[in-house]
Amino acid sequence: MTRRMVAPAGAAVLVCSLTLLTAKPSGQSTPGPGSTAPDLVLGRVLQAPAGTRADWNALRGKVVVIDFWATWCAPCIALQPHMNELAETFKDKPVQFISITDEPEEIVAPFLARRTLKGWVGIDSNRATFRAYGVSGIPRTVVVDQRGTIVAAMTGTEEGSRLNAETINRIVTAGLSNAAGPSPAGAKAEMASQRGQSAVVTGREGRTVGTDEARPATDVPSLLDITIRPSAMTMSTIIAMPTSFRATGADVASLVQSLLRIRSTRISIPPEQQNRRFDITAVLPNEKREGFAALILTALENALAIRVRRVTREIDALVLTVPGKLGDGLRPTAAKAFHASSDKGVLAASAAGFENLCADIEDVMRIPTVDETGLQGKFDWDLLYDSGNPSSILGAVRRDLGLELTTRRRPIEMVVVDTK
Repeated sequence: MTRRMVAPAGAAVLVCSLTLLTAKPSGQSTPGPGSTAPDLVLGRVLQAPAGTRADWNALRGKVVVIDFWATWCAPCIALQPHMNELAETFKDKPVQFISITDEPEEIVAPFLARRTLKGWVGIDSNRATFRAYGVSGIPRTVVVDQRGTIVAAMTGTEEGSRLNAETINRIVTAGLSNAAGPSPAGAKAEMASQRGQSAVVTGREGRTVGTDEARPATDVPSLLDITIRPSAMTMSTIIAMPTSFRATGADVASLVQSLLRIRSTRISIPPEQQNRRFDITAVLPNEKREGFAALILTALENALAIRVRRVTREIDALVLTVPGKLGDGLRPTAAKAFHASSDKGVLAASAAGFENLCADIEDVMRIPTVDETGLQGKFDWDLLYDSGNPSSILGAVRRDLGLELTTRRRPIEMVVVDTK
């Protein structure tokens, strides 16, 4: 599954069903099942009765479902219909849903006017609650029982969607439970497995973010180590760092995509190379990072007897234009930081340019997409489309942004892989 990660402005943006925020400070723990729920420190609570206090004294006796989210987080938006359904199911029971974001009210309120989000919405502008709960990826769902004990914690859209009415009913009935699945015993094992499971985050361009590889244990450090072996693995993992590169079970297209930072839709691979997979380890144990990817690519060409070259071809592409005046959905940004993310049926961004929108559309449509709007500045958007019908994104762009996507011939830079 392709996932996306958020990066600072100017850095590469990666695609994910779990949106990573920042690494946790060293030594900071993440409260999990069995822990006492940290305090909720919220500046404002929207969609709540006047005078509402969102603290554990006021919430004592209720099961509380906390969802950490953001308006620019596509995986969060993808999870919201499921959470809305649960909130509707338990609206007359001692269960409170609280969606917590670190965005200001002036960004959150317009989103709530466009999209339905049931339950309370907490504004955590100084991120005190995010830090207290050790949130480094969103959506993050935490369930707290009537006594203020965390009984379930899930990260990502897939895990969050496993929270069901049966589980919440069991917690309501039991009062204190470690259950988060079909049975208390099975839930404890499942949640323990989830807490111990490490996620591999694969980037939009075939990259994965991880830690630097350790240097080989040797008395005399190597100046450069590159190892390439055929792989029997069917799942691809690529970890690219400034001075290390590791790939497991990676196909040629993914390797070229990662090393050249080009979209997969713009790579041509001969049939005989498409199913070959490799394990690669490359370490450059110094700070001379320039040209590191080129060294690996040259080694790959020699080892596989291939040639990788860039060419420009005139092909069909989707062209983004402005058909007259802008639609009401195109919003100049009110955000201070750039974010972009996607999930099934959702594209979302804040403080983003149309090059980011074109990249997302290209991922969905599998056709090179170029920006010819001529518009400057940064914008926010949250587009919903039918993931079972990718072309429905064309209508979503027209409806929500007032922009047009048409197919036209354009010169597009491609990467061609030939067998020597």
